[in-house]
Amino acid sequence: MELLNYLSSHLRLTPEQSEKINGAFKYEECAKGEILLKRDNRSQKVMFIEKSFIRTYYYNKDRNDITHHFFAENSFTIPIGSTFYNTPTPYGWEVLENSIIRSIQYRDIEPFFSEIEGFEKLVRLLLIDIIKVFLIGCTLCSFNRHRTGEGIN
Repeated sequence: MELLNYLSSHLRLTPEQSEKINGAFKYEECAKGEILLKRDNRSQKVMFIEKSFIRTYYYNKDRNDITHHFFAENSFTIPIGSTFYNTPTPYGWEVLENSIIRSIQYRDIEPFFSEIEGFEKLVRLLLIDIIKVFLIGCTLCSFNRHRTGEGIN
């Protein structure tokens, strides 16, 4: 699904608003295996996956690459810690097959909150879903660390 179709399924967008959103989000074609965001980044990039899957990963104390979560087509992802707290995220983002990603810096999405009715609420709900993904993963990491002595490093 394309970004505008996704947003239009949740919001009433005028043609002008659709055009403005479409122009604000960068279009990226990524190759299988491409690293979108490296571990320890401070990115504030909001990404919508139009085509493909993205894997988030981290390294354990033995430097083994551990998959944290998969983000599917028609979903958003964002490095929460670096976006809102300017702290490096322990996660990396990797493309699993040739893909199309639409991206925008978080600061560039904020003007839409006041310009488009319902946009801010939609973003809040999407952020809650992403936070849940990372909290569940952190809970599992914590469980694994207590069980095996490992965790995110």
